[in-house]
Amino acid sequence: MDDINKAIELKDGIAELYLLRGSIYASTKKYDLSIQDYTHALTLNPALTDIYEIRGHLYNKKKNYENALKDCDKVLQ
Repeated sequence: MDDINKAIELKDGIAELYLLRGSIYASTKKYDLSIQDYTHALTLNPALTDIYEIRGHLYNKKKNYENALKDCDKVLQ
């Protein structure tokens, strides 16, 4: 994780680094941090539409059904 954080510090505008860190956060059940990183990755690269599905699942795990539904709707568009 330290290497990813350092890479983000050096190259802040790379969406894939946020995706990687978000995945690590999700695997350790740090859902809020994961959602933050996925959201930031989407602001950097809106073409990463697969992230809506992943983020929707995380919202669902947090019982945030409104945002989960919004992300699932974006997947279907």
